[in-house]
Amino acid sequence: MDRIIPVVVGVDVGGTNTDAVVLEMEKNPPKVLSSAKHPTTHDVFTGITNAITDAINSSLKQQQSLGIVQVNIGTTHFVNAVIQNRDLAKVAVIRLCGTASRGTPPFCDFPDDLKQCIFGGYYMVDGGYEFDGRENSSLNFEEVRKCLDELESKSVRNIVVCGIFSSVKQEQEIQVRNFIKEAKPNFSVTISNEIGQNGLLLRENASILNESLKPLCRKTIQGFRHALESLKLRCPFYLTQNDGTILSADQAEDYPVLTFSSGPTNSMRGAAFLCGIEDAVVIDIGGTTTDVGVLSKGFPRQASFIMEIGNVRTNFRMPDVLSIGLGGGSYIVEDENDGTVTVGPLSAGYNIRNESFVFSDGSMENRKITATDIAVAAGLCVIGNFKYTQDLNKEMVSKALYNIKHLVENAVDKMKTSSEEVPVILVGGGCVILDQTKSLAGASKLITPTHADVANAIGAALSQASNSIEYVVNLEDKINVNEFDSEIRKIDATDDSTKEKMKAKIRKRYIENAHAIAMEESCKKAVDGILQLGVKESSVKIIEKMDVPIAYLPGNATKIGSILFTGKISMVRRETTDGFNKGYLIVEGFDDGGEKVKIDFQNENLVARRLQVGRDHDGEVIGSVPDLITVLESENGEPVPTECVRYGLRVSVLLLPAPSLLKTEKALPVVGPKAFGYKDVDYEPFSDFDESRSVVTEYSKSIKNICELLLMTLGI
Repeated sequence: MDRIIPVVVGVDVGGTNTDAVVLEMEKNPPKVLSSAKHPTTHDVFTGITNAITDAINSSLKQQQSLGIVQVNIGTTHFVNAVIQNRDLAKVAVIRLCGTASRGTPPFCDFPDDLKQCIFGGYYMVDGGYEFDGRENSSLNFEEVRKCLDELESKSVRNIVVCGIFSSVKQEQEIQVRNFIKEAKPNFSVTISNEIGQNGLLLRENASILNESLKPLCRKTIQGFRHALESLKLRCPFYLTQNDGTILSADQAEDYPVLTFSSGPTNSMRGAAFLCGIEDAVVIDIGGTTTDVGVLSKGFPRQASFIMEIGNVRTNFRMPDVLSIGLGGGSYIVEDENDGTVTVGPLSAGYNIRNESFVFSDGSMENRKITATDIAVAAGLCVIGNFKYTQDLNKEMVSKALYNIKHLVENAVDKMKTSSEEVPVILVGGGCVILDQTKSLAGASKLITPTHADVANAIGAALSQASNSIEYVVNLEDKINVNEFDSEIRKIDATDDSTKEKMKAKIRKRYIENAHAIAMEESCKKAVDGILQLGVKESSVKIIEKMDVPIAYLPGNATKIGSILFTGKISMVRRETTDGFNKGYLIVEGFDDGGEKVKIDFQNENLVARRLQVGRDHDGEVIGSVPDLITVLESENGEPVPTECVRYGLRVSVLLLPAPSLLKTEKALPVVGPKAFGYKDVDYEPFSDFDESRSVVTEYSKSIKNICELLLMTLGI
């Protein structure tokens, strides 16, 4: 009797193709037994069935008896639904906020077309917390019940519960969810603390998208079940999620947004496996788009910035992936006047067989030149019928190949973390359009592994169980106050200066100990959570531990500043010492003059210097604390905090004036550059800008002026 080989089937459903692989997991490393690629079908399920069938049959032809232990599926079905505004449910939001946050209601920053599709109303009710976990106001369940009754009369049954500062404390959201389930068992509920991170609107937005997708997700997962049942597969199946791990089918029904970026993630995980490289840039060229991401320790680097899904700003964890409009189906257009050749971003996509030259049946009507035609004409690959590309203009082909290479090099440059060359892994069915005989700028080596065309499905098959936790900790709560006070009382010092220094030293030791306790507790919670999924403790590995200091700036000032510099971050150096994120970054100008600006930071940007040509130190000071040195992404105007700066970002550096109070002789020794160790830097305040003004004050003045004008008009 043949030995039954335990295998995992990995499936990746893309916009053009659906890929499937069969992996023998007992091998170390796992072995690819077979693979298959089929066009993605409109109903999705037929394409999955066809791909799995072909992959399994290919293994069986090798006279192998398979025992399929699980199927892992990666899909872009849900993110595509948001982008295309289709198959989404109406969602209502119950915000626990009391009188706070009413100026920025739910859905306020949704694009009109998507809002029209999913808007089910919103309610501002009592509840919510302050930033330190104190109650903003108590829950009023009778108020919540009235909201539910009204929603039931409107046939809206998908609810998001979002409390202000629920990322700090979750109890109120959980209580309201339990109340809704008891009062209206047929309602579906998403609570925001399980979806997003800090930031009310962004967390709320992510939760709204999640809830709007639940009906489609349940229907899709049921279709997956039917597809596997039709293949007589009785094994469990999972969906891959954004971080390269898996969700059970039941979990995916509750959290469909966690699968949004599983396609690029699967490609990166597959690339790492095929090459045995854990740190590299991965280029995945598909039929329509090219995704560029960074592998760190074998897993995709997570984005630190606000993510937009269907033009909706969200903040749940997703891999840091740059997508550009370049693929095998990208249209190639030559300008008749000047001969300029453009590649993409429009693409034939899944219709490439009906549009591309190489797949012609002899008739060239309605045919368009695609990147695949260029690759075949240049002899980079053998696809379809070569004779239909023979008449393509050789100069045009050469220009197109150069532009394809240039697009890829620019994308790699944007994603790298330093100016140093790094290994680059090329995968995806469309990777043939890149001329691999030529070196790639920024790449120490270019690797195209075996099975590169199905790396995404391999990544899906390799996906493992995971758990991550995120919450806010007040380190003061971790300090034993009695012990701390006892040490302070024992200080034996006569002068106040020495006494304060000793106090600060003791306090620092207690804070560092509290930080260590908090990190240890966080790791234990994460491990306990994954063990509950049935994972062996010996196989658990902590991939990343990170803490981010959170600073809240009270006040309502609006500030006017100056743009100091615009360019690309060409270098970042940082280290974490004494609880501070310290380092510097260098921004290089876009022109050929060699101008650079260096910014030193310690959690916040401290000093900005304009460097001399050819030097990376010293230079003229052009801004310093207490004025606010701000780094913004040039593309979208989003601020880039010090923990998120990285090589390749296109940024603008702004200088905003500090309030007068911070510029006084008494304040500068505490908040000026010398307070941070810059003995040679004298603070030079802004002199060309008006003092910052309170929004409330200016609003009050406007109201007063309007009232006076009204009284004059009425003759009062």
